[in-house]
Amino acid sequence: HLFKTSEPLALRLASIHNLKFYFGLMEKLRK
Repeated sequence: HLFKTSEPLALRLASIHNLKFYFGLMEKLRK
């Protein structure tokens, strides 16, 4: 599994993706 081999990297990518999604959502709500 990807998470078993490179867990720190996977977690970092997941957190970055969540941040992008969150900020994109805030931008949509603002308009």
